[in-house]
Amino acid sequence: MNEKNKPRLSVITVNYNNAAGLEKTIGSVGSQTYDAIEFLIIDGGSKDGSKEIIEKYAAKLYYWISEPDKGIYHAMNKGINAATGDYCLFLNSGDIFFDRHVVENALKNIDNEDIIYGNAVKIKPYYERLIKYSPKLTLYDFIKIEPALHHQASFIKKNLFDKYGQYDETIKIIADWEFFFRTIILNRAKTKYIDQTICVFEGTGLSNSLPVGNKMRIEANLWRDNFLKMHFPDYILDDYKKLDYFLSCKPVYKKILNKISYFRFRK
Repeated sequence: MNEKNKPRLSVITVNYNNAAGLEKTIGSVGSQTYDAIEFLIIDGGSKDGSKEIIEKYAAKLYYWISEPDKGIYHAMNKGINAATGDYCLFLNSGDIFFDRHVVENALKNIDNEDIIYGNAVKIKPYYERLIKYSPKLTLYDFIKIEPALHHQASFIKKNLFDKYGQYDETIKIIADWEFFFRTIILNRAKTKYIDQTICVFEGTGLSNSLPVGNKMRIEANLWRDNFLKMHFPDYILDDYKKLDYFLSCKPVYKKILNKISYFRFRK
């Protein structure tokens, strides 16, 4: 990679009362071999010693703030507003890069893509799982239960937020899903998949920890269904939902559906 054209990456970490996880994330970002990283921490006014940890590493940070906010997406938008990099990646407190060379390997062969994404390892107290995303994202990826992308594994071009707007702070839990849908499906943002594990993230966040019958989850799913109906006919959505149920029993056929979806919606 030509040093002159090396893209600058803004790593944005949102934190609230997770001092131990925050320090782990700071160590991971600081260990990266890629030297064009600016690190931003947006803390929501934590009372558990997080601010003291931030101050301890302040010399290594491009920007930090510790004050009450209106939730995770408001905090993420604050990070976007302060960032100056060519790309942004959101690594929540407690999440880490998979190894020291992740950013260097991911950004060395880019060709002006809007979103570059790789794989992720999701961990919970009793298990860990490698998530491999679709090489070609389609409508089906956004309708199925498993998220099409996780922001921890996605390098997002900063100017996408200028062109298509930031995270919608009125949406509970799934504003990152809506942003990816808005940019990739509705506005055909240029994406690139790299078969590389980007991050290890904790599956204990709000969207992962809410039980199925939780009111907030029900409202988020209802909002998601209504949003999809605004953009696609019911017969298409119903077909995809039936196929998703069928394919959950027959994973071998998912490749066929992805090919059909790609040519139908990404012409």
